[in-house]
Amino acid sequence: MKSPCRLEAGHDTRAFDCGDELLNSFLKKSAWPNQVSKSTFTYVLIEENRVIAYYSLAVGSVIHEEVLAPVSKSGLGKKDITVLRISRLAVDRTKQGQQIGSHMLKDALSRACAIAQNTGIRCVVVDAKNEAAEKFYRQYNFEPWPIDGFCLYLLMKDVRTSLSYTEAN
Repeated sequence: MKSPCRLEAGHDTRAFDCGDELLNSFLKKSAWPNQVSKSTFTYVLIEENRVIAYYSLAVGSVIHEEVLAPVSKSGLGKKDITVLRISRLAVDRTKQGQQIGSHMLKDALSRACAIAQNTGIRCVVVDAKNEAAEKFYRQYNFEPWPIDGFCLYLLMKDVRTSLSYTEAN
């Protein structure tokens, strides 16, 4: 399967339909302007220039008091904790059920590892949009955030471990 690439102005997003209007709308209306402003970067899987799947990444932080002990381990002080957020991940209806979502998540986690080698990222955070999305992320060992059950996280050490396992198999 091809590797996702960064969204470009010429990629065709018009026909994308993952079954969730908010995710469709983000890709069609907001992904490119957000990328131009450098607030979020979107990576796409394309077929004949048509987007068939995407995810978006942004760096953020969380307040120290709002995180679980594994995230705020001793030695970090009481400062905000830097995270990489997978803010959206979606696959076009015509391609669902073909492991493309897993492929996109693994690519996002690989990029998280590369980014973390040069920055201080403690974990990857995702916002599951519904119960099906939560179940998808939980199968990759994401854990619920203490405040919001649909917000999930995976420590960078566990990201590296999981990628080593999947790359070896």
